[in-house]
Amino acid sequence: MKRSLFERYPLAAQPVQTSAGDQPTPYHVYDGHLMMIGGSADLDAVSRLLAGEQIYPAKTESGRALMAMYVADETEASHGPHTELQFSFYVSHQPTAPVKDGPFAPVHFLVSDPDARQMCFGLWNDTEKTVAYNREVLGLTPELATSTFARQAGQVDFTFHDVEGGALLASGSIHEAARQPLNAVGSLFRSFGVRQALAAASMKEVAVKVVNPINDLLPRNADAQTISASDVIITQHFDPARDKIEIAADSVYSQLDFRPTFVQHMRNFKMVYLNPQ
Repeated sequence: MKRSLFERYPLAAQPVQTSAGDQPTPYHVYDGHLMMIGGSADLDAVSRLLAGEQIYPAKTESGRALMAMYVADETEASHGPHTELQFSFYVSHQPTAPVKDGPFAPVHFLVSDPDARQMCFGLWNDTEKTVAYNREVLGLTPELATSTFARQAGQVDFTFHDVEGGALLASGSIHEAARQPLNAVGSLFRSFGVRQALAAASMKEVAVKVVNPINDLLPRNADAQTISASDVIITQHFDPARDKIEIAADSVYSQLDFRPTFVQHMRNFKMVYLNPQ
């Protein structure tokens, strides 16, 4: 019988020291709800934002960058329950071929290109322990936020505000389909092709290498392996008639012409986030 994710990647016998105290490692999420709101952004604007990084943004055949916004309510985790807001770009350490245009282009890139990486560029958490771990152990650049996350009646509503000034960072109201919509299945087949779509749909776990932005604590774009699993994944089109997101007007992320095209709801989300190499 195959061992569970957490049996294969158990917590170390010794914790790591952080400014928020000793913490277990590696990072475990035992349960939660994760939303990936994926789409594309203006390539020139993203390239300017990433100018100091030693990576290459992935792009579509029409010349758009690949981008996603992640919102998570991690109700059971090795660092205690917490929420997360993340803005990520899809990149590689070497230039790669353009990705076919389509609503699921970011997913297509992640599952089809062995050089694909997810760059966690903007990150907020609502507990000091998680911020300290993400910054001091994983080499990310998180900030502290206050948040709300409500999931009811087929809808997920969220808000994130900056702790220091109380300014809005992002908010949204996203429909959650009860079961997998058939129109999204058709789009996945057209985007991936039958064989690749079936292979992606049958994956029990998803392994993604996450890259940190260059910063004082980790002054290189290092790879950190993540492995995730969910009891149920619902993939649906982003519908502007009922799906709403707001990004603070003075945020760099509101200047990127982000165009969301799909949403993935990952129910009973589980993850192991290994330390960067």
